[in-house]
Amino acid sequence: MRRGLRVASGPHRGAGTGTTLETLRGRGAELSAALAVLRRTARSGRGAVLAVTGEPGIGKTAFFEAVAENARRTGYLVGTGKAEEIDRITEGAPLLVALRSGPHPLLDEKSFADLAALRDSPLWLVDRVAVLLEERALDAPVLVGVDDLQWADGFTRFALRVLTDRLTGSPVVWLLAGRSVEGRADQRIALGPLDAAGIEDLARDRLGSSPDRRTAALLSRVGGSPFWAVRVLDAAWDDADGDLPAEVVLGVRRRMPSLGADLVRLLRLCAVWGRAITADQAAVLLGGLPAAVVLDAAEQGVAEGLLRRDGWHVSFRHDLLREAVYADLGADDRFALHRTCGRLLLDDPLAAAPHFQVGAVVGDHEAVTVLRAAAAVSAVPDVAADLALRAFGLTAEDSTSWAEVGEECAELLVRLQRGRQAVEVVDRLLPHAADADTRARLQVLASRALWSMNRLAEIGERTRVPGDLSPTSRARLAAAGTLALVRVGTSSDAAREASAALAEARRVGDGEAERLALLALSVVARQEGRHAVAHARVHALRALAGDEHLAEEVRALQMLDRYDEAAVLLADAGDSPDLVHARMWQDVNLGRLDEAEAQAHTLVRLADEVGEHVSTLDAGSVLAFTAMVRGDFATARSRLAAHSRPSPAIHTTATRLMRGWISLLEGKAEEAAADYRPLLAVARTSREYWPWFPLWTRPFVQVGLAVGDHAFASEAAALAETAAERNPGVASFGGLALHTRGLVDGDVRLVGEAVDVLREGPRPLLLAAALGDLGTALLAVDREEAVRRLTEARRLYDAVGAVLPASVLDRALGAVGRRGPRPTFGWESLTATESAVAELVGNGHTNRSAAAELGVSVNTVGTHVRSVFAKLDVRSRVQLANLLHRRG
Repeated sequence: MRRGLRVASGPHRGAGTGTTLETLRGRGAELSAALAVLRRTARSGRGAVLAVTGEPGIGKTAFFEAVAENARRTGYLVGTGKAEEIDRITEGAPLLVALRSGPHPLLDEKSFADLAALRDSPLWLVDRVAVLLEERALDAPVLVGVDDLQWADGFTRFALRVLTDRLTGSPVVWLLAGRSVEGRADQRIALGPLDAAGIEDLARDRLGSSPDRRTAALLSRVGGSPFWAVRVLDAAWDDADGDLPAEVVLGVRRRMPSLGADLVRLLRLCAVWGRAITADQAAVLLGGLPAAVVLDAAEQGVAEGLLRRDGWHVSFRHDLLREAVYADLGADDRFALHRTCGRLLLDDPLAAAPHFQVGAVVGDHEAVTVLRAAAAVSAVPDVAADLALRAFGLTAEDSTSWAEVGEECAELLVRLQRGRQAVEVVDRLLPHAADADTRARLQVLASRALWSMNRLAEIGERTRVPGDLSPTSRARLAAAGTLALVRVGTSSDAAREASAALAEARRVGDGEAERLALLALSVVARQEGRHAVAHARVHALRALAGDEHLAEEVRALQMLDRYDEAAVLLADAGDSPDLVHARMWQDVNLGRLDEAEAQAHTLVRLADEVGEHVSTLDAGSVLAFTAMVRGDFATARSRLAAHSRPSPAIHTTATRLMRGWISLLEGKAEEAAADYRPLLAVARTSREYWPWFPLWTRPFVQVGLAVGDHAFASEAAALAETAAERNPGVASFGGLALHTRGLVDGDVRLVGEAVDVLREGPRPLLLAAALGDLGTALLAVDREEAVRRLTEARRLYDAVGAVLPASVLDRALGAVGRRGPRPTFGWESLTATESAVAELVGNGHTNRSAAAELGVSVNTVGTHVRSVFAKLDVRSRVQLANLLHRRG
């Protein structure tokens, strides 16, 4: 057998490092664990993340392919993709390839083509993929695999985080393989070195007999690596994904002289290019070499087992070989080739940027120019921020453009809500600021960043810039200074100063100052619960600043019950933390608890990535809320504790609000009152938003009534009445004011009026609560009407998956002999909405058409379909249809 750089032949050769069936020898326990995940998911209908990790050459790809093949054989719909090192900036390629891979792709051609329209809206692209996979998973369990995850681009990583959380209720297994796999994993399998027996078994399988003495001696020195074992046995070069041992590079170096000069040049170019390259591209990059010569060299590379050719495209046969050729390049040659490749890609800065980063040093103006352009066009926040920071880092401090590049970087970081990094850049620039106006401009940038981090106390000092300032700079500093006032003093003081700043900004004609003053005024209005005023101001703000303040307008619309308008704005929005925060509350208020939970998990991860946790506790509160309404108090408390952070008063308030509610529902009313009394005492003068947030009003009233403190309950109701007065015509506020006053005064008529008003609003949880309270109050005077109201409330809770309040109503209905606890399985276990969904889906409706028929979201239908399948013990729509037919 010839030794050297060649590709092994034979029926078992795979595509990656040691990707032969023999290399699975010694992996029995790990494979059994992986297959158990597949069986568990298929049986339970619940999603799972299977993470496979290990060092380069350990056989991850072989294991990955074996799991995928077993999934196919057991009825899974399977799609797999692979990340490439040089393609980390090509957004979403590994995941999108997985959706269209194999003879039976997960997505049909039309569905996949429709995704192209969403390529500039990453969050909505991910949402659409989630819906499509959820629908596919109704027919059969699904496995989506991404190999070599360490090379995945930022969007792919973001999409996987969102999708794995979003589809936990669907039978979807996420098979993720790489050197390390971060985030949630239901099963982690770390592939370690094979023991001596495993290596010996691999050798016997590979050779057909026991290895001879010489081969056995070599195998004893491979350290248990399947890759090196296979190389020793037959010199097959398969996939590798890490730093290379010196022996590999030396082997490449020794082989090069035996190859033609044109092939050597092509190999080195392909190693730097990093992915498939066309003959035309290679011809240009090789100095005008004729394309025919390139193809001849490629054919030689194919014959040598080094390259593969697909029409005009040429690429390495194996990643390890590419890495070995790349490692053998001298630093100067590597730099020159990368720069040549980058210049060919200048029309696509994102593709060019990786090449310009290699070998770049401080003062490399060409690299800085490309990185700045790439940062400006990247739709992925992490990528854009990293590129901007890299461009600034490569700009020499004595360069005439250093301050310009730094300020541009800080501005981008502020827009991307990377406040901490923005402040760091500003503080580097400040000592070099040439004049007072430049210092003022930088401090305004820092103030905007500090605002996003809720570090308002620091803004006041930043906005006191000494020196001879222009009218524009003075106006900007005055406007920025009002941002600090929204947390100190009184609302009237903050409003007065911000109004004066706005007038001055308009007098000098500076849009930046006007924007900052409007932002302060909108916050003051929101703190006072005057949401129409807040919306008018933030709408004017967006007219000046564009989408940077989109989330503020969405939140203002939500408080005015204008959720359809908010949805339109969110449909075209990005995925910054503040927009994810806005989507989370959109889902909470509309009763989409599964979606809200997924958004909250995403928000926590985004906050951890950028190191800024302004919204983390809100996310923790939502995660606690969703657990609480499902009756899982232990999880609710642990989620709240996990995301509670010390220091800012707002975090203390948010913790108390949620903790008190949990205590109330656990029957610990006095503990709840201990949390709520200090908050209610200062609610009317508070500079926080919670007193005017409808979610909290009824729990305060319930606590007061539960502990016999009528004054406390009455003040909570009065607060709701003030909110209604400040927001006339908004159903949620008007209905809540009637509802809470009716509870406090024991006036059933008022609670009935509240129900009528809340029907005009969009919030199902508020309506269900009012119906439940009305039904309970009516039990003593009109049992039939009470049952009707309680049953309607029960249906609403069922529709949103609110298990806890639904169970409370079950007990109330059972007490009057109308309904006992619902069975766990069978037709009688189905809720009213689940029954409707079952009939529609069983009669041929898609999730989308069933959603349209019922007037709910597609995701809600998907949730109900999964519940129906579990309760009726069916696996497919066909089985459901047959069951419906037999039932008549």
